[in-house]
Amino acid sequence: MRTNYTDKMLNSLYTTALDKDMQTTDITGMTVMIRTRAKGFNDISFRCMKVINGKRHDWVLGRYPKTKLIEARKMYLEYIGNIAEGIDPTNKDMGKEKSVTFGELWREYRALKDVELKAHTIEKYASAWNAHLYSLDNVDIKLINPESVMNLLNPLIKEKGYATAQKLAQMIRAIVDYAVFKELLQYNSVAKITKYLPTPKYEHIKTFSDTTMKEDLIGLFNDMAGEDKTYQMLVYMYFFTLLRSVELRKLRIDVIDLHNNLFTVKTKTKDKFTVPLTKQARMIVDYMSEHHIEKHNPYLFTGTAEDGIVSENTINKMFKRIGYADKLRVHGIRSCGRQWLQVQPEIKESIIEMCLGHVVGSQVVQAYHRGEYIEDRLYALQVWSDFICECAGDNFSNLFKS
Repeated sequence: MRTNYTDKMLNSLYTTALDKDMQTTDITGMTVMIRTRAKGFNDISFRCMKVINGKRHDWVLGRYPKTKLIEARKMYLEYIGNIAEGIDPTNKDMGKEKSVTFGELWREYRALKDVELKAHTIEKYASAWNAHLYSLDNVDIKLINPESVMNLLNPLIKEKGYATAQKLAQMIRAIVDYAVFKELLQYNSVAKITKYLPTPKYEHIKTFSDTTMKEDLIGLFNDMAGEDKTYQMLVYMYFFTLLRSVELRKLRIDVIDLHNNLFTVKTKTKDKFTVPLTKQARMIVDYMSEHHIEKHNPYLFTGTAEDGIVSENTINKMFKRIGYADKLRVHGIRSCGRQWLQVQPEIKESIIEMCLGHVVGSQVVQAYHRGEYIEDRLYALQVWSDFICECAGDNFSNLFKS
């Protein structure tokens, strides 16, 4: 409630002993703060208190009775006018406050977070920026609102790219949260935007059934026998190592330890994951290394993409071309391996999980469970590789004859 102060009222408050401090608002909106004093007169100050761009400002306009009420009100109204024009009332030459862009905050936020993120997560952020979020680079953070975000996401939603839209919305929300943390904004206007986006519908990974796996694998290896040799070897290598798509496609020749028959890669869950080579996997490494003619390309499996890596969809397109679009995807190869290995009585469940590069146990268990169990994993992968070659028959050995 505002008070229409008069000089008579202020003079009474100035000289009258009070039980506690008071803060009231003048009829103009100016703050009148009264602090009690043990001896003498009370301290009465006139103030302009405002929240601007998320920051609280408190300007002292003067003190009664040195500054008269009419003078303080006039000064307050001048301050309010300057603030409305974006001018610092104590420094008119300062001009409007410099805007902070989404891109500036994105790069600052990334610099803070990347030190604790896994490599694959950093790649996802970079991909999201390069494909979509770059369009917000020079947009003032104060202009990021539900409307501007939906303008960015609507094309994806129309194409049913719901999962991508959700991920982008989460990233934008994090940057706006960061702006609130830095007191550039008072609140996050897009905090709940993901709630109003279409929910992605995830499909189960396409893979072979455990009941027909041997027949399905025999058919697969027969049907892909006429395809490009490099792509065939890449498929076999997926089976022999049970690695994820990107982990194998980015395998560099110089990280393969031929003396110890193993190599080390970064995975989704680990910065350093050692993979033992089965006999069949070693045959592929030797052949691909010997026939590697692109000296500038460091990868074991060379692709036609600009970066020299086999494209993520190359093998899936091959599966589709030979009639396996609804039966198998690259990631489903890992599921095949898991299904087959888990019914082998001599192989422990924990070893199977480690073969897949999964983190086993709670954080406490992981703190004590630091062994890599190379020999146990090699045994499991070798048994699995032998089964794969049994299904492949001559299709695998014929790859090395020319």
